[in-house]
Amino acid sequence: MLSKWFKKSSGEVRPSFQADHVIRDPNSTSRDQALKFIAQQMYQAGYVGSADTLFSALVERETKDTTGFKNGIATPHAKSKQVKHAGIWVVHFDHDIVWETMDDSPVKTAVAFAIPVKGDETAMAPLIAISRANMKQEFRDVLNHGDKAAITEAIEGVTGGKI
Repeated sequence: MLSKWFKKSSGEVRPSFQADHVIRDPNSTSRDQALKFIAQQMYQAGYVGSADTLFSALVERETKDTTGFKNGIATPHAKSKQVKHAGIWVVHFDHDIVWETMDDSPVKTAVAFAIPVKGDETAMAPLIAISRANMKQEFRDVLNHGDKAAITEAIEGVTGGKI
């Protein structure tokens, strides 16, 4: 379990990342479908107040600069007032997702971030750490092919377990 937790003003505590945030998307075939799936998952888990608003924020972020990386990985993220709790999800897609990436490869894995407007400096640190780790092939291999335990360990390793 990760050592740093984010609190809602009501005192509700939720981890920003845990093993059950590693999920599979069997249906998406486009970037927007994938982003909608991610927003819906975060909404259903209670991390955001509106799936539609988070989806719009994710799409808007993509228009500024793509979050597609390389080797089939993207790191979609958005900052929104709708984010109740900082959240990170790792999503494996059953279908190749056409996404603008550094190496023009389709996306098979997304590491998605929901970032609250208040306290976003703290929530941005894991995004930066994971983006840096994406430069290493072995980290990308774990994200693409590891099981929940391996992915959780890898993310905790690069963030120092402080998310």
